[in-house]
Amino acid sequence: MTEGETDVLHAILARLDALLIALEEDAEALGTLPRDMSEFAAMDRGRRVASRALLKSVEQTEDQLARLFRLLPKLMLVETRGWFAQDHANFAEKLGILGDGFAWTAIIRLRNRLVHDYPLAPEAQLDPLIQAHAAIPLLTQTARSAQSFVANGGLSL
Repeated sequence: MTEGETDVLHAILARLDALLIALEEDAEALGTLPRDMSEFAAMDRGRRVASRALLKSVEQTEDQLARLFRLLPKLMLVETRGWFAQDHANFAEKLGILGDGFAWTAIIRLRNRLVHDYPLAPEAQLDPLIQAHAAIPLLTQTARSAQSFVANGGLSL
């Protein structure tokens, strides 16, 4: 592994460290997830801000994990020509980093929706928040597993 590759790997892991903190803080600041539109509409300013922060943290965590999933096979000298996102997820699952490669597809779709959709109506904002909140355990576990994989010698640094 080159010094540049090591630098990229460590940068991704450092971002994941920061994002794990952000996910925890955002979820804590949000408090109880609103169950319906009336609860969503009744949230105070701090909870509304926390809900938007949570969406961004979920989006960024998926992005960093996806970058890591693309980097790992290259670092392990595995040929990835012709691979799609699912192939990278399956490889991460094979390494023990990702619990379910196929569950990752829903996380990718959620991230794409968070990045490309700009819902202004509150009715369109609640569903992505619920989905993002539900994604936190998978994102958190995957990030921690990735950190552990690297720390415990899964790669020769």
